[in-house]
Amino acid sequence: MKKYLFMFALLATVFSFSACSDDDEPFDIDQLEGTWGLVRLQGYYIEDGEKESWNEGFDPYNPTDDDDCEKVDINKNDDGSYTMLHYEYYSGRWNMLDRESFKLEGKKMIPLSDDADVSAQIVSVSSKQLVVETKYKDEEGEEYEKRTYKKM
Repeated sequence: MKKYLFMFALLATVFSFSACSDDDEPFDIDQLEGTWGLVRLQGYYIEDGEKESWNEGFDPYNPTDDDDCEKVDINKNDDGSYTMLHYEYYSGRWNMLDRESFKLEGKKMIPLSDDADVSAQIVSVSSKQLVVETKYKDEEGEEYEKRTYKKM
């Protein structure tokens, strides 16, 4: 009898740990549109077996020319895709650097350009915070970045 109770307890433990994954977390895509200021940039680059890591914080509400502040504007298009405008603060003002379009497949951000080497995924989005992970790999090395934005 003890043997059966032990097996039942073991099975209950196994199933309780496998009940859900990170992919099952709530994802409120309606919160994605808006202006987001970069507050944390974490990541690494590996080239020739050497790994260089970084973890930097930013204040997009009080940008200076010295701190590489960034922000993005995300807008949903009529066809369901999104347009993201990238800005960087220098020369005393926000300057647009790039414009990208993407569509969403679950949490994956699929670029509508030919830049297929970059993979991006929304980790989380709420009314206050957006977290995006990007991965890039080429013949010289690979890069990973985790960007945390705050709604502006």
